[in-house]
Parts: sequence; structure tokens; C-alpha cells
Amino acid sequence: CSMAVGSPRPRPLSRPSVAAPTLICVFLLLGYISCSAVLVARIQAWSFANAFYFCFMTLLTVGQGNLSPNQASLLVCTLYVFIGMILVSTCWHIFQEEVLLKLQQHDEAQTKVQEVAREEGKVASARS
Repeated sequence: CSMAVGSPRPRPLSRPSVAAPTLICVFLLLGYISCSAVLVARIQAWSFANAFYFCFMTLLTVGQGNLSPNQASLLVCTLYVFIGMILVSTCWHIFQEEVLLKLQQHDEAQTKVQEVAREEGKVASARS
């Protein structure tokens, strides 16, 4: 990347868009929790709000323990948690790969652009 003396400095790189993978992960998790809440509400005879609360707290492992399934639906809830943990770990992996690594690569590329600009500035000032 060579620049003529007096040419404008390189523009900073624009940050990569990370909204799409983030929104996809959020909607996947909320969709899974909502669909599971409908199922749990029917099985447990709970309101949707209570079932959503139970599913959210159970899946994200922040459970308070004030709602628990009866013995008859324990297998369904165990299956829900197992599949949900797979979904959470997959979404975390997608988030890490698509968002965090893109931002890290952007920062590294931005640092390189700044270093090249500094070096070219030193060369230009040495020529004058």
C-alpha cells in the first residue's frame, strides 16, 4: 500500500455488521422458550406467563426453584432442558464466531492501517 506524498490519509475501516447473527440467536432462543412455554403450560396447567418464566429460568440456569414440574412431566422437562442447552451452546458458538471474532479481526486490521499510516508519515516527513 503505497501513498504519494501529500495524499490523504487512509480512512478508518468501518466496523463489521454484527446485528444479523445477534438477532438470529436472540430470536431462536426466544422462539424456543416461547414454544416450550406453550407446551409446558398445557402439560402443567400453568398460565403462559408462569410457563415462560419456568422455561426461561430453567434454560438459562438462573432458576429460582419456586416453580417445578410434576413427576408425570419430568421427562418432557428434562428433554426440554437437554435440547435447550444444545441450542444455547450453539447460539453462543455462533455469537462468538460471527460477532466477537469479526470485531477482533476488525480491531487488528484497524491497528495495522494505523501503523502503515504512521510509517508512511515518517517516510514523507523524512523526505521533506
